[in-house]
Amino acid sequence: MSSIEDARKPLLDGQKRQDGDYQATQQEPSAGSKAQVEMETVENVWIIMTGLWVGVFLAALDSSIVSTIYAKIGSEFHASNQVSWIVTSYLLSFTALQPLCKLPHSLQPSLKIHGRLSDIFGRKSTLLFATSMFFIGSAACGAATDIWSLVIARAIAGLGGGGLNTMSTVVMSDVVSMRQRGKFQGIGNLAWAVCMSTTDSRKTPSASLIGAPLGGWIADYFSWRYCFYINLPLLVICFFITTTQITNYNTKSTTQSLSTKLKRIDYFGSGSLVLSVTGLLLGTSWGGNTMSWDSPVVIACLVGGLGMLVAFAVIEAKVASEPILPWRVFSARAPFVVSMTNFFGSINSYAMIFFVPLYFQAVYGTSASQAGLAFVPQVVGAAIGSLSAGLLMTRTGTYRGLTWVVFFLTIVGSCGLKTWNLERGPNWQYSAPLVIVGFGFGSGLTTTLIAMLASVEPKDIAVAASMSYLFRSTGGVLGISICSATFQSLLKSELIANIHGPNAELIIDTARKSVDAIRTLPPEYKDIVVTAYFHAIQWTFSINIVFAVLTFVASLFLPKVKLSTSVQANRD
Repeated sequence: MSSIEDARKPLLDGQKRQDGDYQATQQEPSAGSKAQVEMETVENVWIIMTGLWVGVFLAALDSSIVSTIYAKIGSEFHASNQVSWIVTSYLLSFTALQPLCKLPHSLQPSLKIHGRLSDIFGRKSTLLFATSMFFIGSAACGAATDIWSLVIARAIAGLGGGGLNTMSTVVMSDVVSMRQRGKFQGIGNLAWAVCMSTTDSRKTPSASLIGAPLGGWIADYFSWRYCFYINLPLLVICFFITTTQITNYNTKSTTQSLSTKLKRIDYFGSGSLVLSVTGLLLGTSWGGNTMSWDSPVVIACLVGGLGMLVAFAVIEAKVASEPILPWRVFSARAPFVVSMTNFFGSINSYAMIFFVPLYFQAVYGTSASQAGLAFVPQVVGAAIGSLSAGLLMTRTGTYRGLTWVVFFLTIVGSCGLKTWNLERGPNWQYSAPLVIVGFGFGSGLTTTLIAMLASVEPKDIAVAASMSYLFRSTGGVLGISICSATFQSLLKSELIANIHGPNAELIIDTARKSVDAIRTLPPEYKDIVVTAYFHAIQWTFSINIVFAVLTFVASLFLPKVKLSTSVQANRD
């Protein structure tokens, strides 16, 4: 009974600055709140969290499984120079909808959207919507007939994936204490790591562990389409648990009409954020790839993206009545610092997930499944780091020093990638830096999320969580886009400079659009193309180091927060 009684206590009710630090205080819920709140039993909490973790696992799997198959997809559709859209379209919509869910940590448009929607329509309704969108998108991905139909389907799946990821944190924050949350978040991140290898994401180590290798194996022995079809039966399980185990709590008013609820959504804020990220994404994707950087279209996209970012800030600070990103939350020290660490760290992480498999396939000529296996050390590191960080925070109630150490490790690991050579070396030369990066970033995601949640008032926990995920996703989108633009520009330039003759244009076009075709090129051109890929990818690794350093520097400004041991019943 004691554990259930503890679960009824509030998690956090305010912060006071004392000697430069934040102190989390507790306050009993009002009598009216107690009458409306009925916390789940311990057993029911585990059932609910298991269902949520399955959803997070699939969202992470859908992000990482593509890392080893996008080269094969690009070769099949003769569009390897456009395959970054397969990843970025998913991350863009993943980011765009999260804010409306108003979960405890989302800064991505997607995360922010789901966070706010869960406050308006309830946790259950929002979860069911996210699950349905993910199901539809996954089915459409498997049935895609060309690169752009796949991109659209990935965007639909991203809407659902963002909601599943965000809502797992929102619901978890409702039913477990802040100190125990480190343990639960660590387990959740373990699921993400199994799929995501190095991210976020966002985002559960178990999915990272199998995501890249599984995708490569399926693509080599069956078809890349089954990488998306495998989501469908597991999503049915998520739908069943959500339907039977979760009530539609935290709905602001059950008597409000649908039109009244819809009016509360911050359409202008969400729209300006999505347009901003889309503009920057289009500009960096087209610049130096299909268009020159001084093209009016590229310039318009970049300027428009920055303009919409300014508009988003103004709308959230001055216009929106229920902003997806309340300025008072974002402008506070801890939320702002965590957002920046998540943003810079995700640029490093997602770009690495995208380019490491390409390195092995293009430079060393490995199969998709072999490239996926190269990710296992990073996933193992992320899984160990995430879980150990959660358990350590549960024991000590602190996180700041740990955060500094693990983000410094990401710098060390990122520098290790620069030791990779054109000629293949011993296995430890590849596994060591990936383990270090995985451990550092996996731990850092857990510690910074807890830092974010512990530093805001209970009413802002959902928004803060959505904000964290929002910046992770936005960083991931821009990281892949920036590094892809750099890669394509350098690859194209080096190929043009070194390949000559009557068939030069055809060979260059083939080399850029199909990784599989590299091995079929005449010997006199094959080495030139492989070397060009090597140099271009090494430049993306240099960019990763820069953002790893920025992540560490941002983390130095984290405030100290004491983690409470009780649960905040924050259901309106």
